[in-house]
Amino acid sequence: MVIRRRLNVILGVILVVTGTIVLVTLQLPKKYSSTAELLIKAPEQTLVNLQAFDTSTSSNSASIDSQISILRSRDLAGKVVDQLDLMNDPEFNSALESNAGTGVWLWVKTSIDEIAGTTWFSEPRQEAAREDKVEYQTASQRRVLVVDSLLSKISVRRQELSYVILVTAITKSPEKSAMLANTFTDAYLEHQMNWRLDTIRQTDKWLGTQLDDLGGKLIESERAVEDFRAENGLLNSSGVTLNEQQRSDANAQLIAANANLAELEARDRRVKQLVRAGEEVGIVAQIMSSNVIIEMKQQQTGLTRKLAEMSNRYGDKHPVMINARAELADLEMRIKSEVDLIIDSLEGEVLVARSRVKSIERSLATLQHGGAEDEQSRVVLNGLIREADANRLVFENLLQSSKKSTILSGTDSIEANTRKISPASVPRDPSFPKPKLIGSLALVISAFLGIGLAFVIESFDNGFKTPLQLEGALGIPNLAAIPEVQKGERTIRFRTRTLWDYLLLRPMSVFSEGLRTMRSALEMSDLDNPPKLIAVTSSVPDEGKTTTTYCMAVQAADAGLKTLIIDADFRRGALSRQLKKGKKKGLIDVVAGAARLKDVIYTVDKRSGLHFIPSGSRSRIANDIINSPRFGSLLKALKAEYDLVLFDTAPVLLVIDTPILAAQVDKTILLVAWDKTPQNVVESAFKRLRDFNVDVAGTALSLLDVRQQNRYYGDSYYGYGKEYDGYYTN
Repeated sequence: MVIRRRLNVILGVILVVTGTIVLVTLQLPKKYSSTAELLIKAPEQTLVNLQAFDTSTSSNSASIDSQISILRSRDLAGKVVDQLDLMNDPEFNSALESNAGTGVWLWVKTSIDEIAGTTWFSEPRQEAAREDKVEYQTASQRRVLVVDSLLSKISVRRQELSYVILVTAITKSPEKSAMLANTFTDAYLEHQMNWRLDTIRQTDKWLGTQLDDLGGKLIESERAVEDFRAENGLLNSSGVTLNEQQRSDANAQLIAANANLAELEARDRRVKQLVRAGEEVGIVAQIMSSNVIIEMKQQQTGLTRKLAEMSNRYGDKHPVMINARAELADLEMRIKSEVDLIIDSLEGEVLVARSRVKSIERSLATLQHGGAEDEQSRVVLNGLIREADANRLVFENLLQSSKKSTILSGTDSIEANTRKISPASVPRDPSFPKPKLIGSLALVISAFLGIGLAFVIESFDNGFKTPLQLEGALGIPNLAAIPEVQKGERTIRFRTRTLWDYLLLRPMSVFSEGLRTMRSALEMSDLDNPPKLIAVTSSVPDEGKTTTTYCMAVQAADAGLKTLIIDADFRRGALSRQLKKGKKKGLIDVVAGAARLKDVIYTVDKRSGLHFIPSGSRSRIANDIINSPRFGSLLKALKAEYDLVLFDTAPVLLVIDTPILAAQVDKTILLVAWDKTPQNVVESAFKRLRDFNVDVAGTALSLLDVRQQNRYYGDSYYGYGKEYDGYYTN
């Protein structure tokens, strides 16, 4: 709603601000932007892995930031300055640009001097000024400024999180921008290639020196190992001595001898246990693994079986039986003798095995005396071997790197980790200024400024603008909205009419309808006792009170009502002067007894019969007279005589007369000028009327601007919008 009311202010701000910004934008010098794209990529594996010893480039984020810093370096910018001869370019060398501008200015001055016939600057002074502009700086200082100017026109940034670097040049010439961006990237690529070549060559030189030193150290360390091994009798590279080898063999023999001794002792103990226990000889034979005993045992078994067979055929004393038993006894004796021999042999083997173990133990004890010296020799030898191995490892690594460096020493063997993927092209349109973009932004900014200004103005504009707003503030109904009729609208038949004449000539106008609405609302305010004595007042002057009251009376009289209008503004008497009755006796004189009522009643419109009573003498104090009983009697007489009596009173807040008079009439109408009278003023006036117990029928918005009302608040009944134009004739 505020935006609609203050649309003119908003549009004005938009027009002024946007127009100014666009005009300034069109006057700015054009600048053209051109961009070249570089790709920082990880090197591919070709002959060797260059990243093993070259750290000039990498594909990680930190390295990309480093490459951006190189692109922004002053050293690289200085090479571009020399290559493109930017020292002689006025766009980069401000001294040349200033001289050029001074030359043009002096040319204009000279032309004016020639026309005017005067001389402002002499030629020597011109030359001196030009020399001062150029010579105030040294050559190195000018070069520093040119490099700074170049860097200010170069933008280097990474494209989001990719490995692409954008190099943008911004100058006044599209061709120069493209050339500058391409030259900058080419200089960077050349710088990177030279850097890598220098790194590789320095590495190759350093590796050669280190290889010579390490080669000699490696030979010395290997010779020290061999000499120490020979001096200390170390057999192999692991550092084992002859003594250690013998000791190891003796330990192995001792273990075997102890195992054999244990086995023999175990067999001996078992056999003796079996013999003492009287076990069968066959078991002993199995333990001893004796084939002889086993064979004799088989013979014994055969003889025993044979003897059993013969015992059934022969008797015990038969010679055959006697011989068989003798043969069996002889065989048992031989078996027993064989067992004894085996036991004796087993004891001998145990003794031999025990002697051998003791012999080996004595030899091993002898070898143990040289163990400490061998351990010390082995520790020293291991240290010499480790030193030789370390020298050999370093030497082999450096030798491999040296071979790589030799391969990469040639330019053709190097593959750049940075390459140009998109050269800069000549731009068609300037990058700055962009009139459409700036104009759009200016439009948005000015719209916000205009809206903000509209709300600021609205905060200071606290007048009533709608009937609903007025009703909400005072809590009483709004009877009508009385539009303001402009002078042009009152021109009828080539004559400018008075407002009351316009009222009668245009009875179907919006103005007439507003007055009828207010009069009808008054009648409806008390159906049982329709009000006849009506006071019309306002908070402050110039709210259309007098004109509205008089037009309301004219309309009522024209409608056939016997109407009387009284000028109750005892201080100014505006209505009396307007009707040319200012010096006539009037209401004050009648109440004071200085005149008769019939003598102060004037007919102002013979056709309708509208009567009028002037305010009367101003020398009397009105509030004392109004409070008198005679004034009350006068009101009763007028009420009985007329259908409608209207009082044009003074503003409520200026004099005390109005609330005193309004308290004695039937109803009072409080006029409020549309969008003019401050809300607090209206509220103060209404409070004053209430303090005097005035019966306020309602308010009426006066001096309403119909067009502004429709524009601010839309078509409405109170605004008499265009939707209702068919019902009115203005």
